[in-house]
Amino acid sequence: MRNCSSISLEASNNELNSPFFGLFCLRVKAKKPSQKEAMIDHEKWILPKGFIQKVLIVEIGDVVGRHPYLSFSLMAIGIEFLGKCMMVHKADWHWPHPKQAFDEGAKLLHEINIEYKNIKLKDGLRNGFAHSFSPRAKVGPGERNRGISQQVGPQYVLVAEDFYEDFAKGCKMVIGTPFNENDKMNRPLLYVG
Repeated sequence: MRNCSSISLEASNNELNSPFFGLFCLRVKAKKPSQKEAMIDHEKWILPKGFIQKVLIVEIGDVVGRHPYLSFSLMAIGIEFLGKCMMVHKADWHWPHPKQAFDEGAKLLHEINIEYKNIKLKDGLRNGFAHSFSPRAKVGPGERNRGISQQVGPQYVLVAEDFYEDFAKGCKMVIGTPFNENDKMNRPLLYVG
């Protein structure tokens, strides 16, 4: 038996050694802390801005350098998360129709470079890479040193390293944004203890 937060899980040795077991624990641990837990173990909870720094900037940055194709899917999911951060009228992280969150996150990229308005990022990245690991017809991966995007026929070609640089700038914009004291951005997001 292995404990994950306050939930006990029974698993065989094979399951305990599986790389997926840790992911399951992370999901279980993502519960909202009680006031007592937050006061006692506040160092073990990651706030959204810390998550953006550690996961979206640092860890995705590491993936871009080693696995550029995979990084598009992660950045697509990250854009949606950034959009959720900026949607202050939503009190929680999960709601029935989150598609508008991607649009909100894409606005950050539009502020960084207007070229992104010409590219249908939602169709190409969110609905392509993030949902089927394959880009849609209008967006595809490309090689470095060609600029942010290059139109090849009807398709825009995004360069993982260049796109990541702008994605990281968008992340930093969210980190630098002041949020209301009661906003979800100032509440614990993930338990890492």
